[in-house]
Amino acid sequence: MSEFAGSRVRNELEVQFFGLQRSGNHGVLSWIIGQFEEPVFFFNNVEFFLDPFLHFRFAKLPNTVPVSRPPIPDGPLLQERHDRALRHLETLRGAKKKALIYSYENLTLRKLRHQELVPRHDEIIGLSGKLRRVLLLRDFYNWISSRIKLLENKLRDIPSPRGLEGLVSLWIMYAREFLGETEFLGTANVTRISYNRWVEDEGYRADLLVALGIPMKDNSNRYVPDVGGGSSFDGGAFTGRPTEMKVSERWRHLGEQKYSTVLGPILDRRGELEQLNQAIFGIAFPFQP
Repeated sequence: MSEFAGSRVRNELEVQFFGLQRSGNHGVLSWIIGQFEEPVFFFNNVEFFLDPFLHFRFAKLPNTVPVSRPPIPDGPLLQERHDRALRHLETLRGAKKKALIYSYENLTLRKLRHQELVPRHDEIIGLSGKLRRVLLLRDFYNWISSRIKLLENKLRDIPSPRGLEGLVSLWIMYAREFLGETEFLGTANVTRISYNRWVEDEGYRADLLVALGIPMKDNSNRYVPDVGGGSSFDGGAFTGRPTEMKVSERWRHLGEQKYSTVLGPILDRRGELEQLNQAIFGIAFPFQP
């Protein structure tokens, strides 16, 4: 019996992953998960401040243990399925795990000042040998273009300027946390990942694995998960060929005349956005008033 198997530690490695929607979350997560020899326990897009084993959204990523949320027990057959799924999740909760990873999207980070991310952590998650937090950030210009395209695809309309104001503020909050100007995630065991560099730089990816304490198995980033419809622009068309995706040119999409009405909130905070993007990504403000 290994030392880990005989100890009180339930999770050899626990990773809490934070990113804004359309930042490449599932691509980076798939790369991390792909380093492990055995399937990883992964819970996707967990509801804030709740039990990750019960409050998550389905996502099928390679090399993960299959999980599904219990259906609403509306009727005898669904009640049976609900109970069976719940028993399965409780079995997974108590299992010894080499790696447990759960992700959050669009969490307002400053709320972590006043609330525990996982209440009764050691009871719900179990003791972990190592705990790592990952903060993923994509440059604002390509990120906001992808978010607007996603909303347009869903709503069949361009989002309102007021809706854009909230997105701009959320990105700025994540950027300031990325730079260490705020410390909502704490100061220890936080790994910051620039999506732009992760896409382009194999050496950067290798250094990130060292920071996470994860031995390298496959340092490629070729997997494009078809989660939530895939890319806002390309869907799942580039699965297996992410280097062909023009992820650094999404901002050009907003140059079309029909998007002129949504540029106001971006131009209003141009100073902040340009300063932060230059500091983190070395990218100048691309939009013209």
